[in-house]
Amino acid sequence: HAHGAHMSGFESLVESVKGAFIGTAIIYWIMILAETILRRPAMGEGDVKLMGAIGAFCGWQGAVFALFGGAVLGTVAMLSLVAARLLLGKGLQSGIPEHVAKAETPETTAAPGHALAGEDDVPEGAVPFGPALSAGALCYLLLAQDYVTAYFDRICWLFLNQH
Repeated sequence: HAHGAHMSGFESLVESVKGAFIGTAIIYWIMILAETILRRPAMGEGDVKLMGAIGAFCGWQGAVFALFGGAVLGTVAMLSLVAARLLLGKGLQSGIPEHVAKAETPETTAAPGHALAGEDDVPEGAVPFGPALSAGALCYLLLAQDYVTAYFDRICWLFLNQH
């Protein structure tokens, strides 16, 4: 059944905790594996926290869908952006004139020796995954919840009720 539908308060709490735990664990282990392979930070801790929140709100099925659905949506968005830039003749550059990009403003200037807020551990060229995770969760809630829940119910039934 759908997360939160026809559940007591305690059952709903247990499902939320389970969803938060599974959502956080999945993205955390992907982050650890990617960092081991790439030998550098591959993902921010914010993605782990966001997946915990998605799991608590959408259940573990929603967290799994948000991760993989978000990856698909993010890939489509990035490929579309790259294709648009290539078609417009801008290559992979941002299209901002160099003299404008290097202009110092109070918002882009930090005190000497201090990084701007949030800049200290974000690798150059990093692609934010949080918006894609959020889009995946939104797709789950608005479009796919019944289908995904039925799919996972069937998978669980196959593994737990077959001898």
